[in-house]
Amino acid sequence: MTGESNSLGPYNYQEVEINGSFQYEFKTDSGLTYNCWFVDGSGHFKDYPQIRDSIVTFGFGCKPYTPKGYFHKHDPKTKLTVLSILRQSLENYPERVVLVMYQNTDNRKRNRKIIFDTWYKDFCEDHNFVGKFRLTIPSPDGSDIMCITMFVPETYSKRETLKEALLDFKDELISKGLPPSTTTISFC
Repeated sequence: MTGESNSLGPYNYQEVEINGSFQYEFKTDSGLTYNCWFVDGSGHFKDYPQIRDSIVTFGFGCKPYTPKGYFHKHDPKTKLTVLSILRQSLENYPERVVLVMYQNTDNRKRNRKIIFDTWYKDFCEDHNFVGKFRLTIPSPDGSDIMCITMFVPETYSKRETLKEALLDFKDELISKGLPPSTTTISFC
């Protein structure tokens, strides 16, 4: 499937098979190639059989991988394209929850957090059919941060069960010493 294209819209993207799985691929005006993918996320909710099969994780990356310290020029069409692929998935699969995780293990953790928080905030404002769960998990020494955002279509029939699972998950993290202020469960 191909995304819409114009100078102000997202890049054209296509579904391609890579190593037996399907991904979305697009090329920027500067020649960078990005891949976006969805994979089974049921392993994150093993204790919740009623919802685990409807959860996928979403990721994307640039090929080739850029070395530490190298920054790509800002390209607003990259954001538009990634969010277009995410929107298409939520529209096509109204009973699927999308989990996005990113880890901040390099010198760009603050910038990455700001960028993705802005992307997903804009996404929620533009698409009122989505609920959102957000969690930030610092490592014990504070050097590493895992940020998790979960997008839940309003059409998802197991929203209350998912909320209960997330509250249990939050309580479990708090019982292990995570400050409660780093976790929010909200709907955009």
